[in-house]
Amino acid sequence: MAHITIATATHDDIESVWQWGYKNPELLGSDDDEWYSKETLQQWILHPENKIFLVVHQEGKPVGFAMTFYLRGWARLDSLFVDKEHRGNGIGTMLVKKTMRSVKKKGLEEFDLIVREDKPIVQQFYEKLGFKKGYRYIWMQKRYG
Repeated sequence: MAHITIATATHDDIESVWQWGYKNPELLGSDDDEWYSKETLQQWILHPENKIFLVVHQEGKPVGFAMTFYLRGWARLDSLFVDKEHRGNGIGTMLVKKTMRSVKKKGLEEFDLIVREDKPIVQQFYEKLGFKKGYRYIWMQKRYG
């Protein structure tokens, strides 16, 4: 496997992360949702308190990312993405495991995520990593602006 690194996101990663979110609706919470603006992604980097924002690079090129936020003892994986041409090589697993280690180092007691009900393969991916299904919820949102 080619040389892979996982590190905290930098300003140089914003364009790739923004493009992935813009082009991949599976990263959105609903059909009406919009991906983060470049300015919001920049805020994740400039103000890392209560956030874990990791980017995977293969041979120096960004190929995936994970965005996690935490509060009062628990963390939530907000977004996980690996570029389609790099899937199936264990990169997503490495990225989730690195995120889980970061969550544990911060002394957080729980790590949650939300998976779309119509994505059984994604559910199986997380189950292999030890995640268990919890309560069913209806995702609701209100956008300002």
